[in-house]
Amino acid sequence: MMTTPTLVLALSLAIAPPSGKCPATAPSADDAAAARAHAVALRDAETRATEDPEQGVALLTAALDRARADAAIVARDTDATEARQYAMLALARGLLGAEKRAEAAKILDIALATAAGDPLPSKLFGPSLVALHEERKAALDRTSTATLRARCTGACLVIVDAAWVTCAGPEATVDVALPPGAWEVLLVDAADPTRTHAQRVELAAGGSADVLLEIPKAAGTKRRTSRPADDGGLDDGGRKLPRWAGLVGMAVGVVALVAGGVLVAVDRSCPDGTNTSGPGACKNILNTDLPGYVVLGIGGGTLIGFATAFGVGEVKQARARKANAAKAQVGIGPTGLSLRF
Repeated sequence: MMTTPTLVLALSLAIAPPSGKCPATAPSADDAAAARAHAVALRDAETRATEDPEQGVALLTAALDRARADAAIVARDTDATEARQYAMLALARGLLGAEKRAEAAKILDIALATAAGDPLPSKLFGPSLVALHEERKAALDRTSTATLRARCTGACLVIVDAAWVTCAGPEATVDVALPPGAWEVLLVDAADPTRTHAQRVELAAGGSADVLLEIPKAAGTKRRTSRPADDGGLDDGGRKLPRWAGLVGMAVGVVALVAGGVLVAVDRSCPDGTNTSGPGACKNILNTDLPGYVVLGIGGGTLIGFATAFGVGEVKQARARKANAAKAQVGIGPTGLSLRF
């Protein structure tokens, strides 16, 4: 049975917002599934490398190569990004065990350069890797770095070797310090992840390279969004939340409220429904009031939030219907104003 602290931790992780270095559009369902697949593959390779170090080097290399080829998806997912970092440290440890210190140092240099200032969890991989980590960190501090200049005509993510390192703004150049060498750079439009620019750059010590992503500017007129068939093709009035999303969100809130109520109701009772005291009393008594109240809070907040957004959207849509009804009587044709009777 899941204990109260464990359940509360799981709930907090489930509702925690994904971390990121700049705002970006939420991934599609397909991209999220692909990111999960990469995370699983990377962690599986790391586990198998612990069991069989010799085979692990090949498995980790293959998993990291696949992640690099799918950089736009991996870099935008917190779990996949963490799995990639751990896989790189496991690969460096495996190469050390195979007496390939130079190759291990190269992998660690990439991990350090793409960590965006975050510390690497090298202590989890043994003293030999910790020693190499400190050695390479000191060496990189002494090395004359190169500069990658990334510029986008709209907000974009700057991804280096499948790691999200920074974000560039409209018409703003961002400088990224990297060790000399060859780097795979990918710029991804923050609003439309399908719009990307990939470039392999060769950086010399003290040198620089420019990478540009040109994002088409939005049209001057307001873009109308498509409408479901039952709305007769009317403008939605600029509603921010689709009707289906509002309905689903409210349904999730109701389900959470019911689940929380059940957890509170069964608190201090026996799982099998027997008596909690007297002869034959059960020994395992449920302790579900705290998680129940947590789920109730989540459900209430979800229901209220989605209901509010749904209501605002309905009001906007009603106004749009009235405006379109008026336009049905007075239309503007290619030669000017025309009245319809």
